[in-house]
Amino acid sequence: MKKFVLMLLIVQLAIAGCSRHSDVQPGGGAVNDVELPKCSEEGQCIYLINRYSQKLLTYNEKTKSIEEQQDIPNYIYYEFNTVSPYFTVGNSITNGFSILRIDKDNVKESVLLKDRKNEAIFPLATNGECYFFIHSYYDDSGKETKRTIAELIQDSTKDIPNVSGLVSYGTIVKDKLYYTVYDETSNSFILHSLLLNNLEAAPRIEADNLETGELYSTNGELLTSSNELIFNDRIQFEKKTLNYIDDEHEILIQIYPNQQADLVLDVIDIASKKQIGSASGVIDFSVDDQVITVYCEEHIKQINIP
Repeated sequence: MKKFVLMLLIVQLAIAGCSRHSDVQPGGGAVNDVELPKCSEEGQCIYLINRYSQKLLTYNEKTKSIEEQQDIPNYIYYEFNTVSPYFTVGNSITNGFSILRIDKDNVKESVLLKDRKNEAIFPLATNGECYFFIHSYYDDSGKETKRTIAELIQDSTKDIPNVSGLVSYGTIVKDKLYYTVYDETSNSFILHSLLLNNLEAAPRIEADNLETGELYSTNGELLTSSNELIFNDRIQFEKKTLNYIDDEHEILIQIYPNQQADLVLDVIDIASKKQIGSASGVIDFSVDDQVITVYCEEHIKQINIP
């Protein structure tokens, strides 16, 4: 699944009282027992995520270049498909997963899974207030034995009781959590929903035989996807390699390699479907107020949101 192989709401998480096991600023230290990338010039570096390789790095804002990237084999950062500072990180072979908040000037560990060997956790859906994750369990041989959805509650996660199957993607639309489950028999996805105020109820099947499982939401509307499109009955967009929706600004941010194998970022106004900005050589981006800052190789570009 793209989410797990390739696989960012700039808001305060409603996790008041979360225990922070680590709070590390650029220049060194460790989170999740793993050394963080360093910076050669104090006060010049920020933390970024290489969106394509899913690696944490330090970026020198003065030289506009990568100082150090955390290139540990199989150690991967996983993201939501909405603009959010929260990620999960772990080793795709040995697990050891945790939930992190990554800001420019620090990395905070919010939750460390209790069973570091036999559990893994991946972002599923968030609206900036509720945070849901795919929670996978494994036996000692590394075989997945169970997959469900977990809700983040203060400094721990709680599994939702009636969810089962190969949960793959999700989104929150108004008062509902939507998620897809992969059906191996038909090689397709089944769309389910749960009310946010009644997560212990039996999930409702909304649709089946979906070509792909990625889900998105904007302006209170659900969007599903195919291999080529992100769409609903009213709107559609061409699907790219990485797709993020910032619902606050009603924009679609897409990252993809062009014909020269250069990573390009496009910003699309959802209402008009017009491109409002683009950048190349992309490493990471952030959204602050009405400006998208794109951190690139050898330059930083700012795109104003109308």
